[in-house]
This record gives sequence, C-alpha cells and structure tokens, in this order.
Amino acid sequence: MERLLIAFPSKTRKELEVIDSYVEYERWAKVKADALRRQLATTKTELQAKVEAMLKNDVERIKIDVAQKLERLKKEAKNRKIKQAHEENMEKYERKMAVIDELQERKRREEKERQEKKQKEWEVHAEEVKSKASEFKEVKTKEKIAREQEELLKQKKLKEELKKKIEENKDKVEERNYVGVKKLEERLTAKAVMQKKKEEYDERLNAAIESYKFRPKVEADEKRLEQITETMQIRKDTKLDKADVVTLFKDYGYTTDQLMKDLRFKISTVLSVLAA
Repeated sequence: MERLLIAFPSKTRKELEVIDSYVEYERWAKVKADALRRQLATTKTELQAKVEAMLKNDVERIKIDVAQKLERLKKEAKNRKIKQAHEENMEKYERKMAVIDELQERKRREEKERQEKKQKEWEVHAEEVKSKASEFKEVKTKEKIAREQEELLKQKKLKEELKKKIEENKDKVEERNYVGVKKLEERLTAKAVMQKKKEEYDERLNAAIESYKFRPKVEADEKRLEQITETMQIRKDTKLDKADVVTLFKDYGYTTDQLMKDLRFKISTVLSVLAA
C-alpha cells in the first residue's frame, strides 16, 4: 500500500485501497477461473471415461445379447431341421414297418398253412404207423409165443442132458470132492503147525527175557515207545551239505531200505524169522 501511495501521489489511500481490492479480486478471480477450468477439464475427462466405459459395457452386453439370440436362432433352426428330418425318418420308418408287418403276416399265414399241411400228413402217417404197429405187434406176439415154446423145449432138453451127465460123472465128482477136502485139511494142519511154531517162539523169547539177570524193571509207556528217539532227532536236525553226499565208491549192491521196499523180500524175511 505504501508503494502505491508513492507511485500514485495524486490518489487517496481510500481510492488506492479500492483499486488494490479490485486488483486482488481480479487476481483471485483469475486463479479461481483457472482452478474451475482445471476442475472442468478433469470432470470432463472423468465423464468422458465414464461415458466410454458405459458405452463399452453397453456394446459388450449388446454383443452378448446378439450372440445369444444368434445362437438361439441357430438352435431353433437346427431343431426345426432335426424335427423335419425326424418326421421324414418316421414316415420312412412307418412305411418300412408297414411292409415288414405285411411280410410277417404273409409269413405267419404260410407257416400256418404249412403246419396244417404237416399236421394232416402226420395224422395220415400216424394212422399208417398205427395199423403197421398193430400188424407188427401181432407178428411179434406170434414169434414170442413160438420162441417161448422153443425155449421151454430147449430147457427141458438141457435139464435131461444135465441130469444124464450128473449121473455119468457122479464118481468123478465124489473123487474130486474127496481130494479137495484132503487138501483143505492139509492147509489147516500146516496153518496150525505154523501157529504152534509161532507160539513156541514167543514162549522161548519170553523165557529168555525173564531169565535175563539185568532186566530193567520199568513200567510200560506207550508214548515213550511211539516218540522220536534222541538219535532220530539228531539225524532229523542235522543239515547235510554237498560233502556229506559225495559218493567215493560205486555201490553195486542194495541197501536195507531198498530191500525192505520189496514186499516179497519183506514177507520172506518174516517167514524165515517165524520158522527159526
């Protein structure tokens, strides 16, 4: 303000204050106008962006709606085409089924006629077979009676011949029976002798056991007789290796196990022991 008084000495302070206020107002108005212009530009840009976004969304929605309508129209057209084709196929199917039904009906009529013809032929054949069977039965009955009579005559003749042979071979049969009885008595005697020898052997064995001075007096234990001995358990638990099965010399004879596998050798051994 002091500088204004120096620059404009002809003006009063009040006038200068009014001028200064006006100048300040102009400057403030200019700043305000610039701020408004900037705000307007910003608002305009934002509105333009919003409008563009809305337009873009509307365009996308319209595109989607158009695409959906187009797809629906395509489906409807396709359905109409399928329906039309289905109707055409149904018409063809019905025509074919009508032809098939007609053929099946004709086939049934022909089958019925053939069955009726076959039934008539079978009835005629059955009558012929029945008459032939009756005749055959009469013939077979006569043949059966003749065979039975012939069989009776043969049996009667065989009985007479058998009776005659029995009378002729009576002495031979009695002699054969005598020989058989004698052989049976010899077998029974030999069996009794063998039984007696066995009993005598058992008696001698029991007497020898009873006369043994150092005979241990222990109770009979069946489980102990049946259980595995210590030697057998050792042999069972022993695992052989290749050195244990080496054959040093070739054996041309038979082992005890191999001999006892032969039933004849086993029986002859038992018989020799019993006969001792």
